[in-house]
Amino acid sequence: MTSQPRFDVKAGVILAVMFIAVWILWDTPIVYPIKIFVVCLHELGHALATLLTGGQVLSIQIFPDEGGLTTTRGGWPFIILSAGYVGSLLAGGVLLYLSSQRHWGRRLMTALAVLLVLSTLLFFRNGFAVLYGLLAAAAMFFSAYRLPVQVNTYIVRFMAVASCLYAILDIRSDLFMTVVPAGPGAGAVNDAVALSQLTGLPAILWAVLWMAISLILLVFFLKSSLRLSERGLTRAR
Repeated sequence: MTSQPRFDVKAGVILAVMFIAVWILWDTPIVYPIKIFVVCLHELGHALATLLTGGQVLSIQIFPDEGGLTTTRGGWPFIILSAGYVGSLLAGGVLLYLSSQRHWGRRLMTALAVLLVLSTLLFFRNGFAVLYGLLAAAAMFFSAYRLPVQVNTYIVRFMAVASCLYAILDIRSDLFMTVVPAGPGAGAVNDAVALSQLTGLPAILWAVLWMAISLILLVFFLKSSLRLSERGLTRAR
């Protein structure tokens, strides 16, 4: 008889508290650096999709107003445009799942630092993006090698929660906005509008579709990150 999956209630409570904390602190300086990091993940989703479909990434720009712009050549436009929506959510979901292995906190933080360094060297092309990439990577390396593993785990989980939440809010904003707000990236259409221009289907349809897919993925990653392993159950008995 197959046993029902068991879940880590304590970890679930901590994640719930993190979601509430991120939501409450969303527009404060505390969460701002993480929000910029998630914008980086969003744009890197576009970049990765470009490379996987045979295209070339010309540049990535990240702006202080939390906007981003990835300039590409070639590749499969439909996949490239769609990848931004789920890029930050997938990254956050994977981080949630991997950080459930608490001894991986330092490794994950180091991996994120390396990702930022490589992204800065290979893709970031405006001053703010380069400065943020270098400073954030330095902070992550410091955390990985100077702070306890458990602290790194909680920081990574907080970043993962912010990434998942940002992805949902980003798609929601595309339901009501057709262009990027005024600023350095002004005039660039959002992903939903770009998909609409590419396919001829309404932008709201794409936003709603990716919102549904993102919510399903979020539930999946949350359940996966909270599921107790059989080995953990054996030790607990």
